[in-house]
Amino acid sequence: MKKIIKVFLSFIIVLLMLFLTISFNLNKVIVDGVIKEIIITKISAKKVNNPNISEEVINTLPLPDYLKDSEDINKLLEDERVQEIINKYIDITLDNLTSEEIKNIDIESDIINYINENKELIKEITGKEVTPEMIEDTKKVIEESNLNETIEETIVSTKESISTEEKIVLKGYKEIISTKTRIITISLIVLCLLLIALIDKSFYKWIKTGSICTIISGILVLLMGFILKIIVTSILPLPSFNVSYLYKSGLIQLIIGIVILIIYIILNKILVKKGE
Repeated sequence: MKKIIKVFLSFIIVLLMLFLTISFNLNKVIVDGVIKEIIITKISAKKVNNPNISEEVINTLPLPDYLKDSEDINKLLEDERVQEIINKYIDITLDNLTSEEIKNIDIESDIINYINENKELIKEITGKEVTPEMIEDTKKVIEESNLNETIEETIVSTKESISTEEKIVLKGYKEIISTKTRIITISLIVLCLLLIALIDKSFYKWIKTGSICTIISGILVLLMGFILKIIVTSILPLPSFNVSYLYKSGLIQLIIGIVILIIYIILNKILVKKGE
């Protein structure tokens, strides 16, 4: 009976570890894997002759000429501050889609402020000095695009068209990536390990179970990343799908699990020799 309970608790731990990995990586996968790839694909549509993206889309992108190179855009998207802006508007969009009122959107100011505050980085990437005239040109291009208004209209239109089930999915996404959910998940993992320690009546044997669960979780995360990449690239018109965060998380778990298992084996040998 004790073995069955231990196996069950171990299974729960693996599931919780997988869920925790998804919680920490889901937003990154969406931003780096989907949003960034869509931006790059649109910017470079002429180069890759992508039939799914019209020339009109490229011409209406609210970007000045000195920022319309796909390689430069890709480098800028790697910047942590750009990531923060993208994440900010993902959160705002989710909040607006799942709430009654539409919160103020001012992405135009955020873009202009970013350019003003990161002239040196843009110069380093594009090879062009960002002059006051270029900033004014950028401001004009963005303002003429009515980006704030366009996003707000899109959100309102989407809110009216999405089903109740889709709203539930969006709320579920917000819950999955929330700090509260992560704390609860970690607490449940610790609780399961404590229960296993009580079953084993040992202060250290639970380490073996924890390490094996971590190794299994790492392998499953790596497998999940591989399968997810195949599925997404076959569904969406994207040249690639970035799942490096999942691969990195899976590899880290795998290494940590192996290291902890080695530590357990050494500790167990020492304690057995001492007759404990």
